[in-house]
Amino acid sequence: MIQRIQTIWLLLASAAAFSALRFPFYYTPTPFALEINGSAGYSTLISLAFSACLSFITIFLYGNRMLQLKVVIINFLLFILTGVGITNLVVNATILDAPRDYMSSKHSLLRKLLSCMTCSGFWVGMIISYLFNINPIVAAA
Repeated sequence: MIQRIQTIWLLLASAAAFSALRFPFYYTPTPFALEINGSAGYSTLISLAFSACLSFITIFLYGNRMLQLKVVIINFLLFILTGVGITNLVVNATILDAPRDYMSSKHSLLRKLLSCMTCSGFWVGMIISYLFNINPIVAAA
C-alpha cells in the first residue's frame, strides 16, 4: 500500500538508478561508437548500486520517519559521489580518450571543458539534476 507520495518518488529513484546500471547514459554514434553505462567505472558502479538499494530499502522504513530521513540524506551524498565518478570518467578515463580528442579538436571551448574537472563537474551535475528532477532553488526554500 502506498502511504505517501514520497513512496512513489523513492520507487522512481530506485528504478532510475537500477536502469542506469544497465542502459547507457552516454553514447557516441560515430566515429568511435562508444557506449557507457553505470558500470563503466568502479566508483560509479558501487555508488549507483548502493544508491539504488538504499532508495528501495527506504520505501519500507515508513514507520520510522527519522531513520528514513537519515537514509535519504546518505543516499543524496551517494548521489553526489556518483556525480564525481561520472565527472572523473568524462575528464580522466582512458576509455573516453578517443571521443574526448575528437570533440576537443572541434572547438577550443570543448577542449577546455573536457579537461577541467570543475567545468565538467558543473555540467555533469546540471544534467544529473535535470534527469533526476532535482531543483536546487526549490530544495533551498
